[in-house]
Amino acid sequence: MSRLIILGALLTSSLRLWGSPELVNGAAALVGKNIISIQDAYVFRSLQRFRVGQKPAVLIEADQVLKATVEKLALEDMIVAEAKSLDFKDPDPEESRKLLRLQTSKGNRPQFQGILNRFEISEAEALRRLQKTLLAEKFLKKKIDALTPIITESDINLYISNNPDKVKILGAEAKNTVAALLKKERAEKGLQGWIQFLTEKYSATLLLP
Repeated sequence: MSRLIILGALLTSSLRLWGSPELVNGAAALVGKNIISIQDAYVFRSLQRFRVGQKPAVLIEADQVLKATVEKLALEDMIVAEAKSLDFKDPDPEESRKLLRLQTSKGNRPQFQGILNRFEISEAEALRRLQKTLLAEKFLKKKIDALTPIITESDINLYISNNPDKVKILGAEAKNTVAALLKKERAEKGLQGWIQFLTEKYSATLLLP
């Protein structure tokens, strides 16, 4: 087993599955004592596709694509665990039901039903999983806002003086562009450190061979 290391973009490395992935429902990852199964990854990916109206919603992944989905789900589990440890308020349960009604109004109810039938889960369970994703996204947004720094004039001038050739081609908008670049770089660095902290705190471990 290898430790799941997530640094902004989730870690990707070689993945081998034994037998047909459609027939395998073993453990794919651990976040603390919580086991993430391969089917959990299939359901997660299918629900994400349903959210944005992609068809078909049910998608059976394998190899590197499946591994990336497992890592995203592990990240979601870590974020939710951290949110709950800080008594972060759950989104209104009505939000997931609104999402379902929206996609139903677009004629996508059969896609949702296909997820329920394929993975043998109830509508309540599917909505619970969607609600969990909404909680993770809400908490992550708050964290990103907190990690986004204020860039000072001295920060901008220092970058310009250290990178005159790069800045020269930016023209009149150089200062605004540099400010945006510095803000993005520093926020990403802070986010990477936070995700690494979560990975260690919650002992996130990838179990796929």
